[in-house]
Amino acid sequence: MVRVRLILMLLLLVSLSAVSPAQEQLALTTPVAGVSMQTWRVSSVAFYWDAARIAVWVTNNRTERVFHEYTGVTATNLMIALNKANLSTKSLQARVLEQLALDGVIGPGAVTGTPP
Repeated sequence: MVRVRLILMLLLLVSLSAVSPAQEQLALTTPVAGVSMQTWRVSSVAFYWDAARIAVWVTNNRTERVFHEYTGVTATNLMIALNKANLSTKSLQARVLEQLALDGVIGPGAVTGTPP
């Protein structure tokens, strides 16, 4: 019985960590030459209101992770805008990817896929 529970827990963890093929991602307008990097997706976003900080991890199609942080007034203004945004018209992940592209953290592109 313990072994069955362990197997079920492992299957649950694997299924929760698997990336859905339809998950939203940003397809680069110009793929990075020589490394076949074409897309980015959001791995995690954390909002720290009291510290005026946003921490973002994104992963590309080569499974390389990039960290970016917004702090101070910039973070506060972004959090206020996201808090007031209509996320039924554009998802939080799409907005994060677009902001990172706008800020030059990842290359420019178009968000494709369906929100998870």
